[in-house]
Amino acid sequence: MLDELFFSAESSELNKILDTTEQLFRKYGIRSVAMSDIAQALGISKKTIYVHIANKEELVEKVLKRHFSREFNCVQEIISKAQNALDVLRKISLHVQQEFQNISPVLLFDLQKYHSEAWVFVMDFQTNVVAKQIRANLEQGMIEGLYRKDLHVDLISRIYANSLPIFSDNSFFENHSRAEIHQQFIKYHIMGIVSEKGREWLKTHQMWSE
Repeated sequence: MLDELFFSAESSELNKILDTTEQLFRKYGIRSVAMSDIAQALGISKKTIYVHIANKEELVEKVLKRHFSREFNCVQEIISKAQNALDVLRKISLHVQQEFQNISPVLLFDLQKYHSEAWVFVMDFQTNVVAKQIRANLEQGMIEGLYRKDLHVDLISRIYANSLPIFSDNSFFENHSRAEIHQQFIKYHIMGIVSEKGREWLKTHQMWSE
């Protein structure tokens, strides 16, 4: 799975195509965006797009893999600059909430219903990569004394990762935004793992933007 996250576009023109496509997908979903819409937004012909992309399915795959490659690198940068394990969770949480605000729920629906292979990639990312990142965060926090010493690291990381599909369940979000529910999810996670030292750190640091 990690090998698939090291994505690089073959050309600057392909990158421009992927940039514009991702913007349109985020705003309108996948199914409603035709190849002609992408070509029009770029000011090029569909023939030019097909020089780089065989079909829409491949386009979805490339957009998705590049997105998760960037997300993985973003998280690694957050980890490298954060003060401690709690600060990592704080910064990643704020980043994720911002992402949710800039994505149409239709995109997730379209991925599940019409692009099953791409959706499998999303699920694999959540259950494998995210689980490993949470496991590493738990181990770091325990070493720092910010998390309880009696945590079952493997079990908690799996529970966390396997809870993420709720964010793609549109029926779950009738009265609340994904960003709001994610904030509550992170609060629930953190308050279950912090030690007294961790609680003291939380008192002196704004964990979430209210």
